[in-house]
This record gives sequence, structure tokens and C-alpha cells, in this order.
Amino acid sequence: MNGTTEGKYSAFVKQAGLEETIEDLGIGEARLLWIGPRRLDKVILYLHGGGYVLSSPSPEYWRSIQLEIEKRGSNVGIAMLRYSM
Repeated sequence: MNGTTEGKYSAFVKQAGLEETIEDLGIGEARLLWIGPRRLDKVILYLHGGGYVLSSPSPEYWRSIQLEIEKRGSNVGIAMLRYSM
């Protein structure tokens, strides 16, 4: 209905001119979808929910949060977990 998390992510990075960074976790179909630069010292890990009723916040939302944090003088990596039940 609203598209897949990975599909929305791929479209976003292409449109935003960012590098697509998808990290396979080696556990089933679990993958980390990195928004902007992959940073490991400070990370926000977004785990979506909603019981397949609500769509997850868009990658654009998380990128705006990342840019706001950078404006305040800090850098943070943001990753969305893509998984299947």
C-alpha cells in the first residue's frame, strides 16, 4: 500500500544524492539502512512498528533530524532496521 521500507529508502537516497548504504546483518532478512553517512560513535537506531497498519516515518524525516543535530554541533549516524516477521 505505502511501499516497502527498503523501496522508500532507495528512492530517497537517489533523490537526495546520498550514497545508498545497506548493511546485511546476516540474520534472516535483517538489514540496516543508513541515512546519510554511516557513523558508529553515536547512532540513532530506528525500529519501526505499526503492525503493518501504519507506515514508518520516511527517510526524509530521519535525514531532517540528522541535519538538525549537525546544526547543533554534533554528528550522529542514523540507521533504520529493515526486517520481516
